Amino acid sequence: MFLGEERPSAVGRHGAVHDIESELAHGLPTFPYQEIPYIPVYAAAGDPDEIQFGLVLRGQDGQLINDEVAAALPQMKMSRRVYNPTSMRDRVECLATLVAIYRLLLPS
Repeated sequence: MFLGEERPSAVGRHGAVHDIESELAHGLPTFPYQEIPYIPVYAAAGDPDEIQFGLVLRGQDGQLINDEVAAALPQMKMSRRVYNPTSMRDRVECLATLVAIYRLLLPS
């Protein structure tokens, strides 16, 4: 229940985000994602090392939506924060983000 892409430095993090958006353009299978209102995503690339997190949200009818067009094909909202795993502070913040995502995925 965590969608992500990792790319080498030649493609970069933006290439990884683009690859996720391309996957979402065709929709997602309903079986793995039918019970949760959101799907966490991440994009990562090397040199410079970067990790970015985001979410894909579901609408009232279960369709994946973006904030602007409710009936649109699934789109994601990436956070503005980009982590650099070579920095100790960013590693700690990245870990805190992963713990928060894990807590979101736990059953209520």
